[in-house]
Amino acid sequence: MQIQEVFDALLDVLHLQQLHAQLRGPQSTSDMANASSSRTIDEEGFLHSTCRQLLDMPFTRKGRYLPLSSLIKAKGALWVLGMQPDLVRQTLLAMQVRGGV
Repeated sequence: MQIQEVFDALLDVLHLQQLHAQLRGPQSTSDMANASSSRTIDEEGFLHSTCRQLLDMPFTRKGRYLPLSSLIKAKGALWVLGMQPDLVRQTLLAMQVRGGV
């Protein structure tokens, strides 16, 4: 399995985990006490942090673009562009640098 497929699968798992938590509804007091030790990951926080780390990488690093494409599929282009408005320009510059145009 390629790294991109693993990353996509992780995004799917996080989304399903979030849906599962929503379907469970309000938790009892004892469940809330145990929630602090839960290994549940905050999907939104994880996606934001991951996207920020990818966007902070130099635009010439081609390894950032496949994970960013997965985040765009998961959250939408406007969400990513809200974090980095000049992403399209950077991508075109990276293509120019790589292509020698």
